[in-house]
Amino acid sequence: MALAALYVFGLHPASGMSGGTLFLLVGWAIPSLLPLLLALWAALSCRCGVLLRLGAFALVLVLASVNTHLPALVGQILATKNSEWQVDRQVERDDRYSFVQQENAPVLALAQPILPRVTWHGSERCMCLYLRGNGDALYRAGLDDFFGKSALINVADGYGLHFEVTANPDERTGTVTVQFRDQQGIAATFRQHGIPLIPALQDLGGDGLRGTNIATHGVDLLLHDNIVLTLLSSWLPSYFDRQGFAAFMDAATVSPQ
Repeated sequence: MALAALYVFGLHPASGMSGGTLFLLVGWAIPSLLPLLLALWAALSCRCGVLLRLGAFALVLVLASVNTHLPALVGQILATKNSEWQVDRQVERDDRYSFVQQENAPVLALAQPILPRVTWHGSERCMCLYLRGNGDALYRAGLDDFFGKSALINVADGYGLHFEVTANPDERTGTVTVQFRDQQGIAATFRQHGIPLIPALQDLGGDGLRGTNIATHGVDLLLHDNIVLTLLSSWLPSYFDRQGFAAFMDAATVSPQ
């Protein structure tokens, strides 16, 4: 409990420069340290042989690291990719399509639901910590390999590559739609169904945790910003259908003449 309190204290803007410095020095490791200590305690408490102790250590370490994201982990392991696409006409791949227009939506689509929803960053300007949405967890991050990280600007004329998320009635899963649009309308469409959703992140603030964030984003980071979940996310297939989207891009685009 003391380590957890220290972690939240370091994140909170009330701790000032001293709390932020303490967080940057040691606090960032606490989410990984807590499961490790619990796993060590379980292994040392087990009155059994070495192999059983190692097994207890590994099991407790994984379960303690995954904790409330265990259903998300199981869902990601068992998930099947359900995508479809249609091409009415091909478009040239050039700078006109090197962006994504994010439609205003109350939900976000996840490709890696086992990761924390936010990440922390340090600011030299205010000597404080602030939060951002965790781009590695989002479905849209899968598009970076095709369009680059600059693919996040809005386009006033509406032409280009559009990205939209539509929630199912349960609001826990939904459909991601990616469309090429030009002066003639919709040129090509890619859809993937059954993508896990979360409510759009609100009130991240510019200088750390405020208000209800202390009970949501701070706890989320404490529970899930650990090395085990980071490694699992790199090993497990994400919800993003990379192979299907690559086939869509090959069919929908042509190189400039």
